[in-house]
Amino acid sequence: MISRFALAAIVVTFLNGRDGSAQMVPLLAGELSVGHGPASEHAGDQWYRKPPAPMVRAGLAVRLGGAGHLRPVILLEHSFQLGGHAVPAVCYMSPSGRCRGEFPETTGHSIGLGVRRTLGWRGLLGVGAGAGWYERPVHFAEVDASWRIVSRLAVMTELRHIYFSVDSHRVWSRPLSFGVRVTW
Repeated sequence: MISRFALAAIVVTFLNGRDGSAQMVPLLAGELSVGHGPASEHAGDQWYRKPPAPMVRAGLAVRLGGAGHLRPVILLEHSFQLGGHAVPAVCYMSPSGRCRGEFPETTGHSIGLGVRRTLGWRGLLGVGAGAGWYERPVHFAEVDASWRIVSRLAVMTELRHIYFSVDSHRVWSRPLSFGVRVTW
């Protein structure tokens, strides 16, 4: 678990705008990433055979307000899974005595609000949260970082926590994604 001192240092660093960098939070940032990660093993009596397939995410972040080192953004995104759900020919028994099912789809649209902060000449760090619709209503929280490699192109990574309800049981997925970001 992260100590309170380390958490305070991260927050102060994130909010401190006096780093002397020339880079500003971009007006628009288009992103394309692929990720995979752990997920809930079950929802109540329904157990899942395996975690969801890798997720591909295309997104657009729109800066609100004028240029600056710390700015709010609107996050517009669409995601889909690589590969589909295969119906198993064999019933893999779960601890509840039922056949294991497939993890719910994580394909759909989402919208959120976030904050982006420049880090020196090339770095960009962001946090965000929002809601969307996959097979059902979902909510998410994310943290992302990118490093500009040429004028408008950056490599990026994102850790997202997605949660939703299945038969009144909370289910989650936590993909770690890597991709590219193009800024304007």
